[in-house]
Amino acid sequence: MYKNQLREYFSHRINWTLITGNNYNENITINFEWKYYSNKINYKEYKYDPALPLKKFRMVNLFEKNDEVGNKKHMFINLINYCDKENINVFEIVPFTMIISNSNNIQKNLNKIEKIINFVEKNKNNKKNLISKQKYNEIFDEDKLFEHLKNQYIYIDKNFISNKNYWIIKPPDLYQGKCIQISDNFDEINKLIKNMFKGVDKRLESDSEANSEEDESNEDDQKISSNLYISKSEINLINGLNINKETKKKKKKIYSKITCFNDVIIQKYLDNPLLYKKRKFDIRCYVLVDGNLNVFFCREGHLKASSELYDINTTNKFIHITNHSLQKKSSKFEQYEYGNEMSYLYFKKFMEEENIPLSKFEKMIEDMKMLVKISFKSVGNKLLKVYPVFCFEIFGYDFILDNDFRPWILEINNNPGLGISSPVIEKLVPRMFDDALRLTIDKVFETKYSEECIDIDGKYKSKYKLEGFDDDENLFEFMCNVND
Repeated sequence: MYKNQLREYFSHRINWTLITGNNYNENITINFEWKYYSNKINYKEYKYDPALPLKKFRMVNLFEKNDEVGNKKHMFINLINYCDKENINVFEIVPFTMIISNSNNIQKNLNKIEKIINFVEKNKNNKKNLISKQKYNEIFDEDKLFEHLKNQYIYIDKNFISNKNYWIIKPPDLYQGKCIQISDNFDEINKLIKNMFKGVDKRLESDSEANSEEDESNEDDQKISSNLYISKSEINLINGLNINKETKKKKKKIYSKITCFNDVIIQKYLDNPLLYKKRKFDIRCYVLVDGNLNVFFCREGHLKASSELYDINTTNKFIHITNHSLQKKSSKFEQYEYGNEMSYLYFKKFMEEENIPLSKFEKMIEDMKMLVKISFKSVGNKLLKVYPVFCFEIFGYDFILDNDFRPWILEINNNPGLGISSPVIEKLVPRMFDDALRLTIDKVFETKYSEECIDIDGKYKSKYKLEGFDDDENLFEFMCNVND
């Protein structure tokens, strides 16, 4: 998120003030801090102390253990353990997934993967007649990671036996499509996995990547007080590693970063996706979790489409990997729509054009809400080590739909990027973020609003207009508490 965005979101919150690094001093009380990396936060500083007055409390926008949700390995392990207890099949939530760890069992598990891949290849022409299931833990019985998978089955059906035996290979803790690969050849998959264990040379373009954690020594911070704190160095990273626009135009700075992974995710590719105007897409949904572990689902999301028409006969990433950061590098990016992004409204219009009943859209939303609920139930109290803490977080869920209109979780992003990337996002994100603040910091610190945001009945009226929603309603609806 950019500094100017934060200033805008707090402009009508009249008891909040922006403090720059130049005039900040220790006598100023900071009540809210916006951070990008939870592993750099001392959460004891945010612990609730009933002896302190409210104005002394500090709130932060991240959970201490948000990697239990956002890390693909942790998410999968939490899901399988929870699904085992609740008699749910995890492969009705996520596509068939395997985790390969850099341990003594690497080659044994790679050999088992080879058998699975060869099995799919052998039977792909018979998938209509082949319906069976096999216990997951019987395949990976020598790996302790899967010892709890007693009730989980690999369902041999059309989502497993596919026309093209594609597999997605990716690290568990990277975003923006970094290091993600697609292949239908075991020898290549074997090589890709082993290379990730040895170390991958990531060449990052400094004007388009945002995951670097450099420049932490910069102490010229930007702070919103008495209530918001944001590091200038972190802002600069999001803005392009502190490179001005003229420098960006003249030359792209390239640097290498060798990264070794201890785990690699290999996931079955769903080659029967629902297409939007002949292109693959995924759906981004926003989920808010407050400090009391209440989970709220945002009723408005958006589609992120690939830049090229769907073609199952090629492994072109710009066809199959719908990640926005990756798609921006395609020569055909924005050929169809700004930012390759569409609102739910456009999706519904597309459904009407294709004679798809709108009832399927409503069912899709309910199914996604159920998957979100299961995913947070599987995490439970793991989000917090220090408890109670004043914090909240917005998570970005990415779903893919198969051609039966069934959603599957692709990944969950902790602290997702909220930059304005298209007209759709320009309308959605400000309203979504403002509504999230209303449910969190505004409630804790009793925020006062400017007159423009108060209607004649004294109710809050959002200044961010969004088609399909009244100005006084909140986009987020309560779903559950993770402890219920």
